Amino acid sequence: MFIVKLILIISLMILFLQDIISRAVSWVIFPIIFLSTLYIQLQSIKLNELMMQFMINLIVVLIQLSFLILYLKFTSRSWTELTSKYFAWGDILFFIILGLSFPVPFFIFFLIASIIISILISLILKFKTVPLAGFQAILFAFVLLFNINTSVYAI
Repeated sequence: MFIVKLILIISLMILFLQDIISRAVSWVIFPIIFLSTLYIQLQSIKLNELMMQFMINLIVVLIQLSFLILYLKFTSRSWTELTSKYFAWGDILFFIILGLSFPVPFFIFFLIASIIISILISLILKFKTVPLAGFQAILFAFVLLFNINTSVYAI
């Protein structure tokens, strides 16, 4: 399991660097992160529990994106701006991967905290856009590196 965790951390760091440097992430990195996370999670919880947790987390992501689409609709902006100006597809894919990574309470906390931290760092460093997936990836790597217990079945 150490090797898989190491692969996951290295992949998260690569995602971070790619997002910071080029604001784009190679698609190959997402399946590696997803499969590594899935393997690690299945070592500590049953598949049916993991799928239930994953589905609830996906619903949280869908609710978040729905509110964003509604906001864009009411501010006279096109909903297609969601993936062209505000979120990249890599951000959305990483939200899905994070949904697999954490139990529901910690997922909600991590999602909110990582978005706030990402925005603050981007403002401090005066980035024109927020490399959200990259910042979330490095924060996820810190959780793994410092073995922060996110629940009774820590990742």
